[in-house]
Amino acid sequence: MYSKTFLQIQLNKMKRKLFNSTIAFLFLVLNAALGQTRPDLGITSGFGLFTAGGAFNEIGISSTITGHVGTNSGAFNAFPPGILNGNKFLPNSAIAIQAASDVATAYSELNQGGIVTNVLLDNIIITPGVYNTGAASTLSAGGVLTLNGQGNPNAIFIIRIGGSLVTGSDSKIMLINSASASNVFWQINGQFDLGINSIFRGTAVVNGAINLLENSTLYGRALSQVGAISLHNNLVTIPLHFRSKISGNWNVIQTWESSSDSISWVNATNFPTSEAVSTNIIKEHTVTITNAASTSMLTINAGAKLTLNSGQTLTANIFLIKSDPINGSGTYICNGTTNATISRVQQQLTTGRNWYISSPVASESAGSINSSTGSYMVNYDEAHGSTTPWVTENSTLIPMKGYIAISPVNVNPTVTFSGVLNNGSQSIAVSRTLGQTKEGFNLIGNPYPSHLAWTNTISVNANTLSTIWYRTKVENSYVFQTYNADDEIGVPAEVTGIVPPMQAFWVRANLGGGTITLNNTMRLHGVSSNRLKSPATTTDKQIVRLQVSNGTNSDETVLYYNDNAIDGFDIYDSPKMSNNNSAIPEIFTMAGSEKVVINGFKKISLDNEIPLGFMSLATNNFTIKANEFSNIPSEIKLILVDKFENTEKDLSGGNGYTFNSNAVNSIDRFSIIFRSTATITNYNLVNINQNTFVFKNSNNQIIVSFNAFLKDNISVTVFNAIGQNIFSQQITSYTTTINQSFESGVYLVKVNYKGMIVTRKIFI
Repeated sequence: MYSKTFLQIQLNKMKRKLFNSTIAFLFLVLNAALGQTRPDLGITSGFGLFTAGGAFNEIGISSTITGHVGTNSGAFNAFPPGILNGNKFLPNSAIAIQAASDVATAYSELNQGGIVTNVLLDNIIITPGVYNTGAASTLSAGGVLTLNGQGNPNAIFIIRIGGSLVTGSDSKIMLINSASASNVFWQINGQFDLGINSIFRGTAVVNGAINLLENSTLYGRALSQVGAISLHNNLVTIPLHFRSKISGNWNVIQTWESSSDSISWVNATNFPTSEAVSTNIIKEHTVTITNAASTSMLTINAGAKLTLNSGQTLTANIFLIKSDPINGSGTYICNGTTNATISRVQQQLTTGRNWYISSPVASESAGSINSSTGSYMVNYDEAHGSTTPWVTENSTLIPMKGYIAISPVNVNPTVTFSGVLNNGSQSIAVSRTLGQTKEGFNLIGNPYPSHLAWTNTISVNANTLSTIWYRTKVENSYVFQTYNADDEIGVPAEVTGIVPPMQAFWVRANLGGGTITLNNTMRLHGVSSNRLKSPATTTDKQIVRLQVSNGTNSDETVLYYNDNAIDGFDIYDSPKMSNNNSAIPEIFTMAGSEKVVINGFKKISLDNEIPLGFMSLATNNFTIKANEFSNIPSEIKLILVDKFENTEKDLSGGNGYTFNSNAVNSIDRFSIIFRSTATITNYNLVNINQNTFVFKNSNNQIIVSFNAFLKDNISVTVFNAIGQNIFSQQITSYTTTINQSFESGVYLVKVNYKGMIVTRKIFI
């Protein structure tokens, strides 16, 4: 358990004395209404068993102690044979002397008055407070004393026994509703006998001998001012905090560090159980639960990840998932059963802007979020888009529905969603009302406390476009950012369909509308700390990305090529969501009669004009450039035509075209044309070899691409590792995706151009 010497740890603690005093003060404030304050255990917080004056004897051979043990006066006869996960300290050592003093201090600080209770403690339930029996007490054989924390993990119990305390065989101290053994304290003015097979919880500070009878268990500490300690094959575990040390399995010790005070951390000797005071998954760590797990308080910190495997159960009194602007959200994927008394998911917002949010829990109220922000929330009513689309939300938040938290009044508030974590199938209806402004646009949200993978499969089943739109603030302006799931293209390039927890976004329903249904297979932990989006995957597609800028703000449109696309509007196109902001210029192309931000074409058509729309709500100077020109043959150039100035500009080399414009919304001024600088006729094998490229994409499909303009058909044949011909087809475009599923292995791809063969080896 302990990788440092205990003395080193204590020296570090002495340096933190002021800090500890502050913590003690905070607990005093928290519990002033109930009248109880935590005693200062000093260095004895790391001890499982200690006596300031008496012998220490182990009777039996199988006691296991997690924590330090020792005496400051008397013989020490233990460990071996038992197991000690800690250190032992003998009389007159510096630590034993200090521990003796700290036990006396703790005993004195427990003199806090209290309500006088019955001498018998059997079968009663008590709430946080100070209790005083006024005399010796017993817990009868099989008796149960229950401590109810009432949902407060900081609840303190002080039980003062006016004489000795004897617990009968098979008796139990039980903790419910967030009560923690680390906050339970016993002052026993006499001998303490823990009965056979009994279970005791809390820190017992004793003015007499301590006898742990056969097979009894102590989750806490037993500390004596005077008197011997006797063990009889017992289990003693001090209340410990846990935090992940590395990514790994919950049930593997090496995954964890532990601490008795949340300040000094050492390698754990066990993984967290129901007796753990707290368990923290640290940022950048991924922990997986493969067997049933439990803890008192579980926290998934910002940027941390926790997965519960199928068929397993996670139990916690308090379950908290955090987020922050730097590390993003902690994420949780539940494939089993979560039993949490209280579940909370936090999201930190920034003052001075609106936030698109969605609830990761069931039955949270808008009022709770409004109290945190000092503002209010709205949702979007598509059916009344031309009249009163924005509706103030005052009731229960609906999972999968998107909301806007209007600019918080409170400074950078942290909103907390409390309730049962959303899991399993989630659905929401989306509508398309003819003639309405923003016809078919619905604001929905990620319902899970994990990332959501938006795919074209979701949209097909829901009768919606595969495109989603994020609304976010860039610099000082709100902008729409677009992602098309059918070809995995984002505008800007880094935008993907990996939707973060608590993120609201826009979808567009087709005629008739439909129902969007999500399920657990669509969840993932994500790969980015960015709260809005995750990094885009690399692409082998032929893409042209055009950008217009006024020097302060910019906008983009994308043209790309897919063998399955048509020239009219289809699933490979994404409609333009206008920012309607005088500070932001906009460009777009047309797919049929639809303005689009992403436009999919079947192939590059040379010398054909493609209208390039331009909109500005203010007069300014602007620049248009191609900030991406990927996988386009080198002899093909991208020409921008300015019909107003009667001029052309080659954008394919990265050069920009600068112009002036008044406020305008036009598709008449600009167009783009693809032109070839040469027609290639007499290619030899060297040229073919140099200009032929074969690679695989992220779906393990084989891509054949040519960096030249070839007039004649080309055939391609794929052979497996033993020379069998498994696929052949003709190629008529620069880049062709072989629509065939290939198993893992080595393949030979042979390209035949007029009898000249180019061979490439590829690994799937």
